[in-house]
Amino acid sequence: MAGFRVRHLETASRPDFAGLVERHKGVWGGCWCMAFHPEGLSRTKTPEQNRAEKESRVRALDVLPDWRITCFFVDRAHRRQGVAAAALDGALHEIARLGKHHWVVARTVSPAAVRDGRTVAS
Repeated sequence: MAGFRVRHLETASRPDFAGLVERHKGVWGGCWCMAFHPEGLSRTKTPEQNRAEKESRVRALDVLPDWRITCFFVDRAHRRQGVAAAALDGALHEIARLGKHHWVVARTVSPAAVRDGRTVAS
């Protein structure tokens, strides 16, 4: 995992995040990584609305929220190079450093269980 630097999403890293999402047309059809937030992703929201809500959430991060590791999206130019593993390792180290939780629950989702970028319930 050498060669990767992992940063949490904040005002300073938001331009890099926005660039990744924009290169991939909003990720999962315009989600902008909002689907796992409490306000969720509505089929009536446009990609522009999701982008604005994500930007607003990043600007409002005065106090770090409880952590959620919900999804890894890797730029197509960097797939199969260990980016997701480095991201998970970095996230777990940051959670431990901040003392937010003592345990993490994980679930593996098979590619067959994903349709249109979303996990399909069995």
